[in-house]
Amino acid sequence: MGRLTINVGVLIVVIAATFIVGAYEDAYADTCPNAAARTGPSAALEDCRAYELVTPPDTINNPLFFVSPTAGGFGTPSSNESGDAVLFSLRGEALKGTASTGTTDTYMTERTGSGWVSRLFGPTGEQTKAVEPGGTSAGYEAGFSAILGGGTVPSGRYLVHRDGSLDLLGDGSLADDPRPMGRWISPTGDHVVFTSEQRLEPEAPEGVGCCTFIFWGVAGNEPVNAVYEWTPGGLKVLSLLPGDQPPPDGSTTYYWGTSKDGSSVIFNVGEFFGQNGTMYVRHDGTTYPIVTVPWAEEAVYMGSSSSGDKIFYLLDEQVFFGGTSGKLYEYDINTQQSRQITSAADVQVVNVSEDGSHVYLLSGEQLDGESGSPGGRNLYAWDGTKATFVVELASEDVGTDFGRTSLIAWPLTVSLAQQSALVGPGSDPSRTTPDGSVIAFEAKSNLTAYDSEGHSQVYRYSALTGALDCVSCNPSGAPPTSDAHLQGISTLPDEKDAPTMPSADVRNLTRDGNGVFFVTGDRLVTGDTDGKVDVYGWREGHTTLISYGRSGGTNEWLYGVSPDGSNVFFTSTDRLVPEKKSDTISIYDARINGGFPAASVPVPCAVGSCQGSPSLPGAGPAVGTAQALANGNVKSHARRHPCKKLRGKKKKRCLRAHRQKKNNAKNTRRAG
Repeated sequence: MGRLTINVGVLIVVIAATFIVGAYEDAYADTCPNAAARTGPSAALEDCRAYELVTPPDTINNPLFFVSPTAGGFGTPSSNESGDAVLFSLRGEALKGTASTGTTDTYMTERTGSGWVSRLFGPTGEQTKAVEPGGTSAGYEAGFSAILGGGTVPSGRYLVHRDGSLDLLGDGSLADDPRPMGRWISPTGDHVVFTSEQRLEPEAPEGVGCCTFIFWGVAGNEPVNAVYEWTPGGLKVLSLLPGDQPPPDGSTTYYWGTSKDGSSVIFNVGEFFGQNGTMYVRHDGTTYPIVTVPWAEEAVYMGSSSSGDKIFYLLDEQVFFGGTSGKLYEYDINTQQSRQITSAADVQVVNVSEDGSHVYLLSGEQLDGESGSPGGRNLYAWDGTKATFVVELASEDVGTDFGRTSLIAWPLTVSLAQQSALVGPGSDPSRTTPDGSVIAFEAKSNLTAYDSEGHSQVYRYSALTGALDCVSCNPSGAPPTSDAHLQGISTLPDEKDAPTMPSADVRNLTRDGNGVFFVTGDRLVTGDTDGKVDVYGWREGHTTLISYGRSGGTNEWLYGVSPDGSNVFFTSTDRLVPEKKSDTISIYDARINGGFPAASVPVPCAVGSCQGSPSLPGAGPAVGTAQALANGNVKSHARRHPCKKLRGKKKKRCLRAHRQKKNNAKNTRRAG
């Protein structure tokens, strides 16, 4: 029997090497709770994000966010509050497995435990041969739809509920209006505000007065017969005068807006050549006069608090002739009094926060000591008591030369969003947190040490700390080659491939104001190599790539964000998950702690044929490699050393293995 000889030294080396390599691999291991789903491109995402395919993998046409102004369009969130539901439309394609019309149908896709499931959110192809979708409630319980006929349901504008039931909007006791204009829907879908040019109820005036409301020297709001409220109990007239008196015959009524909670509806009566005009608010069943002005000194609505108790308006004698500035006022329903915001007479409103506590405005006056320049475009933050100087802007920041609504076009956003496909929340180049403490905005001028060379950049200002950061400035300090924006706008010639139109309400700022999401064609991190538009996130000085960044030649646009920033939706043609088999554009969710393990996701057939599981593209380098500096420039984040958390002998062994691995890599390169 032969003797078994064991080389003890070799055995010890093998055991030690195995231990060291194991420690090294453990240090690099994905510790995220969703590590099983973070494969392929998802493996490079920070914050334990993973890609999820939101829209069906086999659509032929590109998903887009479409809201028709003629069907009762208004600003609609592209995703719900929880990030578990998204709206999208397909033009000229009936989604498989649904009874849609195949024209411009709206679908709602919802997240389940094993994937996203899409279904029709609108009338069926049996009910109508064609449809135009309107605005949808924040809770996705109901939306407006224009049914164009040819099916079992008469043409007209309807309220479509999540369960598929329909309610005709303009169904009055005196007449039926086939073309009412939807203005607002409650989150639960059982309370609606709309306007009509016909007399639907006895309390409304006999006819519609003359003429189109003119401000900024262009046509604005169209006159209506009345503003109505719809509930399952029937219709009520909202545009009544104090004491519930109807407006006199021959007067003109204009709709301005509705507070977020629906408690306040703002409208004008009597604004006409040679007549006085009064702005009113109907709040919880009572009408209050806000301000009365002669026809040449027009009062322009500037927004309201979400609770409807604060109404903001601008007074300017030259609005009719093209004036864009004036005295800004706040009306308080609790006191039934107005007060002027700042002493300036040349205010241009940039943004009003959701709760009404903050107003961001421009003025050529020095409202904060000697800060700012006399006659300059000084940006201020008003917090209810005082105006604080933020920064001085340039002419290119308040004009329309770059094809977008400028920072001073706030009234177009809050007053005309429901009347035009060209304006809405998406066309406003600023966003504020609900409490107004933080604003994100686009500007072309250099507001930090970084030289943007005339390209638009995204900035963030905190009223709490006074800090102004450029969140989209290039990390290397190199000049930009493209503009950075809060979102793409599909109605612009250079952004036709963007999925969102101005009516899309994209939440670029997280609720706490610490996170900002934007798009840019510049390479802000090393993982972005495609030279196309990509989606980025910025949080407390740290910049990360959200979209893939190594696309096959198409732009990847921001589609929506949940309020806490845990869900960031974007469009891409890339196959970022195993179930994606076609190269058409799809909507993805880069979700914190998201993703579905491959075994739990059925791999569907691609359009026209069934294929095997495609191989996923590689993860690429880590996508978050930049940290913003106070001056707006950015520096690289060093990757944490794999042995950092180890101690004692384990750390020494790990460091030895790490050095050996680097030496081996060098030797391999030299040999090559």
